Amino acid sequence: MLEHRRLRVSERGDVLILKFVDSQLSADLSNEIGVECKAAADREGFRKILLDFSDVKYVCSDVIAKLVILNKTVREKGGRLKLCGICPYIREILVITKLDTIMDIAANEADALAAFDET
Repeated sequence: MLEHRRLRVSERGDVLILKFVDSQLSADLSNEIGVECKAAADREGFRKILLDFSDVKYVCSDVIAKLVILNKTVREKGGRLKLCGICPYIREILVITKLDTIMDIAANEADALAAFDET
């Protein structure tokens, strides 16, 4: 099993929660983040995945590209990806790039988990 250095992985029922441990998701971490997110998302039995950004203050475009790929991969497998805990800076990037229209974003973990249950 892959050791996760950039993610704290936990489960809440049928939801896999991936929480970033770094506050700065810079380009030099993008490949490692991409590999860890994909490996976690490929776990059997989990089609609902929550990415928790509550400790993240900066994200580079390379990491955002990895998130777009992850979102596409999860959807192609019939799953759903939600993001939560987005700081205003990162939220602005998602709005400017219109990624907020293709990614489900919740204010916090509790709201995201509730939204999974609603659909």
